Amino acid sequence: MKVFSTTQLRRNTSEILEAVQCEPVLITRYGKSLFAMISREHFDAIATTLMHSLWMNFIHAGHLISESE
Repeated sequence: MKVFSTTQLRRNTSEILEAVQCEPVLITRYGKSLFAMISREHFDAIATTLMHSLWMNFIHAGHLISESE
């Protein structure tokens, strides 16, 4: 994961946005993590994986009621 400061973000926005298209980027202020940036494609993949995992846990926990009940 590439790391950029807020100053770099202000000065090199296009470079950082290009980096975000390839991998997650961490934005720091005074050396501390402030933001994590990811592309929409990466966000969608994470959201899909999370929803699938939650759904599978829901099913395996027996929360689905069969139609006959």
